[in-house]
Amino acid sequence: MALFSSSISQLKAHYDVIIIGSGYGGSVNASRLARASKSDGSKVRVCVLERGREIPSGEFPNSVSSALSTLQMDSPVGHVGQRDALYHIRYQDDISVFSGCALGGTSQVNASVSLRADERLFTKKMGWPLALVDDLHGGLAKGFERALEMLKPSTYPKNLPNLYKHNSLQNSASKLGEAGKWKFTPINVSFDDGVNHVGVKQTACNGCGDCVSGCNFGSKNTLTKNYIPDARSHGAEIYCSLDVRYVLPKSNCWAVYYQPIGCHRDKFNAPLQFITADVVIVSAGTLGTNELLLRSRIKGLTISSKLGKGFTGNGDVLAFGYNMDKIINGIGAGKRDMSVNDKPCGPCITSAIDLRDTGDVQQGMIIEEGSLPGALAPTLPAAFSVAAALSGVDTDRGFWDRIKEKARELESKFITSAYGGAIANTQTYLVMSHDNSNGCIELDPSEETIIFKCSNLAKKPLLKAIEQNLKTATSADGGTYVPNPLFTELFDFNLITVHPLGGCASADNALEGVVDHMGRVFNSNTGQEVHNGLYVSDGSIMPRSLGVNPLLTITALAERNVALLAEERNWIIDYGMDEGPAKFDGERDELDKCALQFTEKMSGHVSDYKLNDYKEAERHGEEKNLSASFVLTIHSTDLDLMLKEHSHTAGLFGTVSIPVLSSEPMSTSDGHFNLFRPTSNHSKQMRYSMRLHSVEGTNYYMEGFKDIRDDPGFDIWDDTTTLYITVWKGGDKSGNVVVKGILHITKGNLKRQITTIEAKRPGKGVSVTDICKFGKFFLCELWDIYGVNGNRRPRN
Repeated sequence: MALFSSSISQLKAHYDVIIIGSGYGGSVNASRLARASKSDGSKVRVCVLERGREIPSGEFPNSVSSALSTLQMDSPVGHVGQRDALYHIRYQDDISVFSGCALGGTSQVNASVSLRADERLFTKKMGWPLALVDDLHGGLAKGFERALEMLKPSTYPKNLPNLYKHNSLQNSASKLGEAGKWKFTPINVSFDDGVNHVGVKQTACNGCGDCVSGCNFGSKNTLTKNYIPDARSHGAEIYCSLDVRYVLPKSNCWAVYYQPIGCHRDKFNAPLQFITADVVIVSAGTLGTNELLLRSRIKGLTISSKLGKGFTGNGDVLAFGYNMDKIINGIGAGKRDMSVNDKPCGPCITSAIDLRDTGDVQQGMIIEEGSLPGALAPTLPAAFSVAAALSGVDTDRGFWDRIKEKARELESKFITSAYGGAIANTQTYLVMSHDNSNGCIELDPSEETIIFKCSNLAKKPLLKAIEQNLKTATSADGGTYVPNPLFTELFDFNLITVHPLGGCASADNALEGVVDHMGRVFNSNTGQEVHNGLYVSDGSIMPRSLGVNPLLTITALAERNVALLAEERNWIIDYGMDEGPAKFDGERDELDKCALQFTEKMSGHVSDYKLNDYKEAERHGEEKNLSASFVLTIHSTDLDLMLKEHSHTAGLFGTVSIPVLSSEPMSTSDGHFNLFRPTSNHSKQMRYSMRLHSVEGTNYYMEGFKDIRDDPGFDIWDDTTTLYITVWKGGDKSGNVVVKGILHITKGNLKRQITTIEAKRPGKGVSVTDICKFGKFFLCELWDIYGVNGNRRPRN
């Protein structure tokens, strides 16, 4: 049918609700509020802004090269990779964090385990606000119920092949003396073919094991299989590759400042764009939300001094049982043909040893088996061999045992890669427990990224207990215990987490946290007063570690809080499920359409003097120093149609700076662009039209044209780089003309503009062939006007 996201050129100036991020918190809010109606019966207008890309099933990486091309990394030395790349690693001296950056957030790259946190954690003593504690069996219980209805978790079916990693973890449980605590984990995976409860077609899981690199078969119940299609089908608008930088209150609404990713606006030092909303829900993920609000505070947002405090890695520990005596088959298929796979890896995590039933709830832990993505398979034999030599602990001894282990290691290195020998006999462990929840997140001096300060985060006694349990678990099948390679003396015992939480803790007041029990942001350092219309809804509101996979708790809290938000505003959410197929399913409809995009900067002068004469207005503007400029991105969703039909309209978006009209650059909406549109006097025009929105709340309408005609003399440069503009007050041409003028492209900006031209075919990336096609068309159109047979007409 169709993708969920729309072109940025369709972004409107104002919405009832803007949701920043599309992870578990953001998607819940998008779905429920898109279903909501106001007291007058009108629908709530919802917009979702996501930093990552939309990635349909079948387009997730399955090789080393494709995985590296979709990786971004932040470290103390800076940022590497595209800012909308799927895999996001943040490396710091004390802890590293892996998360997903895409429509659907980390749901696209997690193991999708839906376990409840221990109810004993939800007390005032454990940091939760009293209003939430008192609502555990009311609103929060209903939130869990609704979350389960949408996510549809289930355990690994008994009728499917038994998995080797199950057998190994069961042996480990017996070795630990906790045989009765091994159990299947509920996971958000579909094991049946068919159309699901929101009308999206899914296929049964084939056991490829590549859950954490992205499901290419549509079997995993990611958010793009439930909440997001539900939101889109009910009218929510979704825009991807938008990096929201900060939010600020503006005259009874909120301004959300953002920068489109991949448009190359940075080449022109372009200002941020903004849109406004009555309600803003920040759901950018724990780290994204903290970063955004920290930057907003620097820009002037009043917020609790507890912002960034109470960060936790959820007590995560990653480790391995390497080169065991028994096969594990814990490596995903990657590019291998699953139709001939007689030994499926199975979903990433399917079982666990649950050790949370302890006298002190904070001493509990859960040990889950996992799988490593097949995209990494070629790198694993060498990596594990080195890691085992540096930090591994062999849990069994003996001459012949050592010979067998070495033989398996050589087999992996030189014969079977990751699908035989030592790597095929390697178990992956993911442990969740409880750390001190006292880490700190701060904005670095450049204000471009965040810094973690977590030197006292780990509970050393608990870490020792975890390590001992994992060594014992590994010894059950005679393997070598290998800790997370970063958690060694070589790397100063750096922790790694896939479950960052906290920093915007939910609390009774601003002295204790950043948001109240329903996610409303406190507007000072003390008291209970909150900002009207500013909410947080994601893992950042957790006041402590959860000791288990947090996705179900985050979803349930989001369900509870969005119901309270709607009740507070007298909105009615329709929770009834629709019948029939979804209007949008996240699949590409036509793979042959090529999108074209380029960014342009023009500058000049405008004036209200002699509004019937562009040149007089320009001259007067120069005398009075009334400057004007814009940085606009032209985006066509169909290059072939754009080149075939002169009437085809491309989208247009960006910023227009006219200081005489607004103190800040104005953002555009409803922008349109026509390339070489014929006119009645034998010339052609490039036409621009757009609405402008000022930070002061005034709206304008702007039109411009480049007149391409062959006059006496060499005028091709002037014609193609000169734009005549008119601006009216209001949203269309019915208002008064306020300024006219002329803008020009400088030679330097033209060179930059050429480097921004991109033609992309869906799922195939940049197409050089299509860029050349566009260039050839452009030159031929100019030749048609200025060539030997061109039509020379005098300018009126």
